[in-house]
Amino acid sequence: MSFTGAVAVDKDQIVSQSAVHDSVSSLGARQHASLPGRRCRKAVSQRYISKSRQCLKKSGCTLRCMKTSAGTRLRNVFPCNYCEATVHGYTRHLRQCHFDEPEVVAILQKHRKEQKVQFDVLRNRAVFRHNLKVLEHGDGQIIVNRRSTKVQSASEYLPCPSCLTFLRPGELWRHHRRCPVARKKGMHESQVLVSARALVAPKTCDSRYNEFRRHVLDRLRNDEVANTAKSDQLIQQYGQSLFDKWGPYRAVEICQRMRQLCHLLMEINSQHDTKVTLTEAVKAGHFDEVVKATERLCIASYDMSGRKRFQKPSIGLKIGHALIKCARLQKKQSIIEGNEVAEKEVDRFIALHQSDWVDLISSPALVTLKLNKMNKPEQLPMTEDLLKMKDYLEEKLGNFTAQLQANFDYSTYRTLLELCLASVIIFNKRRGGEASRLLMSAYTDRPVWSDIANQEIVRSLTEMEKRLLRR
Repeated sequence: MSFTGAVAVDKDQIVSQSAVHDSVSSLGARQHASLPGRRCRKAVSQRYISKSRQCLKKSGCTLRCMKTSAGTRLRNVFPCNYCEATVHGYTRHLRQCHFDEPEVVAILQKHRKEQKVQFDVLRNRAVFRHNLKVLEHGDGQIIVNRRSTKVQSASEYLPCPSCLTFLRPGELWRHHRRCPVARKKGMHESQVLVSARALVAPKTCDSRYNEFRRHVLDRLRNDEVANTAKSDQLIQQYGQSLFDKWGPYRAVEICQRMRQLCHLLMEINSQHDTKVTLTEAVKAGHFDEVVKATERLCIASYDMSGRKRFQKPSIGLKIGHALIKCARLQKKQSIIEGNEVAEKEVDRFIALHQSDWVDLISSPALVTLKLNKMNKPEQLPMTEDLLKMKDYLEEKLGNFTAQLQANFDYSTYRTLLELCLASVIIFNKRRGGEASRLLMSAYTDRPVWSDIANQEIVRSLTEMEKRLLRR
């Protein structure tokens, strides 16, 4: 198969191709497979083997360092697409040992500058398959584009959606803007990160979970909180239950709810030598610890009268609702598994939550919200401000509409959309979220009110209302 132009990245297709050895930790222990009619060379010398074993002595997925502990620089190695070899000079190896492969033959017929791009793409595909195996096994060393002199975690690197080279998330977006094989270079940073995380995320047969992972889990900021959310099963069940109820439209809110539970769990674990999961936290024995951790998150204090106040009262209310939901999810799982002991533990936690949570958390939080609202003045817009806003929108709508008709430009189209949204919000005099959820079909498929309206009601309308009916 000839390889020309940009690459359409398909994880299943890439993984199903020729396998690469499991880990770079055993680099150099392998040699080129003895292939008839091809010159095979040792890919890695014994001297290199001893140095590579000194590189990292740590469990889990890490990346290959630039130097050993003694300060000696290590050359990077790459797995071959066609044999079980790891080589230093990847392009030279393909030219000498795999010059008769269809992909290599097609690349060698191109211009030298294009050859370099295509050879880099082939190398990145082999590296991606290797890194994917390391991440799935949970042990080994991944190969990245820019190595570090210190031990780094493999979770800090993601593949480019176009060329598959592994980079840090902060460098990935800048790389994608100038990636030579990227088809769409105007992607937002969040879109690039979501596409990259989808490539390394494990695929399941549950299509609904895949949607939840794509819209929620992959959008979480890559930090300790996100790692907690992805490692705790009950937090994921809670997020998926919200996703089933609200759908992808409220994915950002689902992420926030999950992150609040993660902060609570991290606050509980900060007081323990051994980490506990949320499944263990929703037991009666941990109820007092959950309350104290929630108070620390809300930043509890006492006013002059001795009444408890919170600096962040809404967090306590949201965590209270989330905990009772998680407890019921855990009770459901215990009933399905037939675990009566776990079911009784959850029932005891729910009983404690219903009896004590209101007095300890909910009541002080509601009092704080009420006092804050009472002491906060409400500012209403003046009539001249509304007229100025109306004149500004009408002027800008006319200008940008004329510009868009003369020459189509995305930035002009985007500005025009925002102006239309602002006009609809002002006309409705209601919450902005209602207008933002309107679809184009709501406008194109609207009924003709003059044809379906009741004539008796039409005759009772004023002239202004009749004009609005004809619009």
